[in-house]
Amino acid sequence: MYNQPETALEKYGINLTKISRGRGYYLCDTSIGQKVLCPYGRTEESAARQDGFLKYLKEQGIPCEQIIATDSGQILSADNLEAHYILKDFFPQKECETDD
Repeated sequence: MYNQPETALEKYGINLTKISRGRGYYLCDTSIGQKVLCPYGRTEESAARQDGFLKYLKEQGIPCEQIIATDSGQILSADNLEAHYILKDFFPQKECETDD
């Protein structure tokens, strides 16, 4: 069976070198650096609002993830089963520990 996340990544026009499963996302090593492909269950309008807010934060000098648009300018990408995904920048950090 064809890998569903790879189908969604085809719409970005990036070279995928490695993909691994994380907790609710896919970590992708690509030609433009490490990215995170996340399943997205909300509407396109919700994704557009999130994208606008993240761009605003970046303009204000706050380092935050950015959503990457597909080659056709769409925020959401779909696999061949019509599940929607969103591609974001990846910031490698240590996981939060509740004991600390």
